[in-house]
Amino acid sequence: MSGGIFPPRAHGPALRDPARPPLRTSLRLLRLPIPRSTFGRNVLTLASGTALAQAIPVFASPVLTRLFDPAAFGVLAVYLAVVTIGAVAVTGRYELAVLIPREDEEARDLLAVAVALSVGLSLLAASVLLLLYWPLAGRLPLPPVPRWALVVPFGILLTAVFQSLGYWLNRRARYRPLVTSRVSQSGAMFGTQLTGGALGAASGALVGGHVTGQLVGIAVLVRNAFRLDGQLLRAVSWTSMKRAAFVHRRFPFFIVPGHVANATSSQLPTILLASFFGPAVAGLYSLAERVLVLPTSLIGSSIGDVYRQEAAETYHRLGNCRELYLRTLKRLAMIAVVPCGIVIAAGPWLFAFAFGAEWRDAGAIASILAAMVFFQIISSPLSQTVLLANMHKLELAWQAARVAVAFGSIYAGFAIFHDYLVGVALYAAGFALLHLTHSVMQYLAASGYAPLTANTA
Repeated sequence: MSGGIFPPRAHGPALRDPARPPLRTSLRLLRLPIPRSTFGRNVLTLASGTALAQAIPVFASPVLTRLFDPAAFGVLAVYLAVVTIGAVAVTGRYELAVLIPREDEEARDLLAVAVALSVGLSLLAASVLLLLYWPLAGRLPLPPVPRWALVVPFGILLTAVFQSLGYWLNRRARYRPLVTSRVSQSGAMFGTQLTGGALGAASGALVGGHVTGQLVGIAVLVRNAFRLDGQLLRAVSWTSMKRAAFVHRRFPFFIVPGHVANATSSQLPTILLASFFGPAVAGLYSLAERVLVLPTSLIGSSIGDVYRQEAAETYHRLGNCRELYLRTLKRLAMIAVVPCGIVIAAGPWLFAFAFGAEWRDAGAIASILAAMVFFQIISSPLSQTVLLANMHKLELAWQAARVAVAFGSIYAGFAIFHDYLVGVALYAAGFALLHLTHSVMQYLAASGYAPLTANTA
């Protein structure tokens, strides 16, 4: 790989502020080890910034849990679940293809396709909701839709655009703008939520804070993308977009179904727990999951961002990225093992102490989920390795299994055992096995294995 941001890549200007001391100097003053590889320096850049972005919700959560009850968090969790699933579908997953082409012009066209699809399909969803559902809701036996559902199409659009721009900056090794956007998004979101909670607002303040954070984060991404790559981005055309969309058509046909299944399986527990046991249980589950994943994925997500770029370049050059994959897998395992072990041992006590006595049950859920989260952390940041080997059909089958396990486990907890903790335990066990299976698929892909199904994808 050539460069990264230390030194800057040849196709982009230097990103370091001349008035700010160099990273190497700052690390020496703090007596911290200085990564020598480009990979290590890029991970450190993302990790340090992401640490700040994640520290905001970590420190704000104990306050928010005392301003809002579990039911309010359950409403937010269901909103985020629906938005997350929708955002996967509306881009056609073309944003994932941004990292693949050798030429930046083709990657730019794919970014434009992802954004255009997001705008069009989100507007279509909003039109259906406003023009068809609401006029007919009082005349036909349609299920009730909460008021926050009106915000869902807008939330889907914001999430899709934010993700798409993030992949572009990831490709161009613009890691500091990525960090800035995450910090800005997190600060604006929790600032709005804390203000709403202090003023006595209900769950709408939690949803509104999330929307505000997304708007701020997108503004930062757009500003930096056009400041650094404006000339390249403005040269896009409809003709080049159509050509790029056709060349990479396997993404909407093969990747979208699998990733919708992925998002659905991840979000189904929240939706089903809210449906079967009420929004308060969904709120307990969402807090447990968020507290578990945020700290342990702090470095993991940063490693994953850098790994995707490094793995794509290495795979293009050598036909495999096995050594990089194994090295990254070991790093992730070392990161995950200690915090997951602590939660398994003392989850209920930790949650009651940090968030208040009414959140003790969230700690019990976290203790159950911790083992699954360990396998998730070492698998999810490396999940796109299978795309390098075009293992689309195997990936789709794996994603379908996720949906079946997610629905079956929570439903069994409701219909058979009448206990949401049993449902969560079945879900955790099933998904631990699924993540382990996916790690085997990733290793085969990183080793250069190309299944017969890839040839027909």
